Amino acid sequence: KAPAGMNVTTRPATLADSDSLLAWRNDPGTRANSVSPDPVEPEVHAVWFARVLHDPNRVLVIGEDSDGTPIGMVRFDLTAGHAEVSINLAPAARGKSLSTPLLRAAEHWITGRAEVLVAAIKATNQPSIRAFERAGYRPLAGDSADLLRFEKRL
Repeated sequence: KAPAGMNVTTRPATLADSDSLLAWRNDPGTRANSVSPDPVEPEVHAVWFARVLHDPNRVLVIGEDSDGTPIGMVRFDLTAGHAEVSINLAPAARGKSLSTPLLRAAEHWITGRAEVLVAAIKATNQPSIRAFERAGYRPLAGDSADLLRFEKRL
């Protein structure tokens, strides 16, 4: 549930979101919790972003607060009834309990396209683990010590 007075809505990402997503991705906090911690070059991001926007097996949405300010993104990579979920909050939105409402708000974009959602989270990323658990994800058995996997059935 979003904090009092804070409604989280989602919309499809557009080309206009590219610079924000690159800045969020290259933020030191994001990189510290990312499976791929190296910074992303603008040219590499531009190619990736254009590909994602046109890929029918990827859904990329932007979360916004009640004022329409972008607060983060959720990406679903779809494969045969499953979707791998990635989330990244804007640095200014962190620490405000917005991850769980953002995850929940984003799910309607894949309704009917995936039965199972899976997230891979670094074991040291406790805020993300808590957010996914609050959103209804459950740990999967057999995870490595460094990377935990969580699942949610829709």
